[in-house]
This record gives sequence, structure tokens and C-alpha cells, in this order.
Amino acid sequence: MPTVHTNSATTPDGYALVFEADASQCDANGVYDAAYDFGEEGTFRGAAEEVGRAVATYLSSLDREAVERLKQGTNRYYLQLVIEPICR
Repeated sequence: MPTVHTNSATTPDGYALVFEADASQCDANGVYDAAYDFGEEGTFRGAAEEVGRAVATYLSSLDREAVERLKQGTNRYYLQLVIEPICR
């Protein structure tokens, strides 16, 4: 279960609004795996600003060597990010 950060916004109806972001990585052959360096096991949960910082931190951690390794011998690597709003 991902860590829930507490700096959450509140919706007009009084619910705490948090976002769950799931990151997967894939090579050109369609081999998917969780982006384990993103949050806990590829999942991060928090306020919009926290999710944005987590995405920026993950992207900043990539360098040419890491991307080549993640391509796993193919010509492509990409990151799939799914962000879902959750009202509590």
C-alpha cells in the first residue's frame, strides 16, 4: 500500500482530494513493469503538488545510461503514468 501524504487539498464539499499516480515502464516489445523507483512499488499517493514533485523527481533521476538499460535491447523506452483522483 503506498504512503498517503497528508498535505491534501479539500474539495468544496469537504472531502480531502488526493491523487494516486501509478507509473509503469515499457520497452518497444511491450514488456511492462512497474517503475519501482517511483513512489512505493511504482505508486505514489498525495496532493497534486506532491504528485507533481514525485513525477519531476523520477524524471530527473533518469539519465542516458538508465534509459538505454531500460530499453532492454530495443529502440524505445517509455513511461506510462496513470493519475486517478481519490476523494476521502
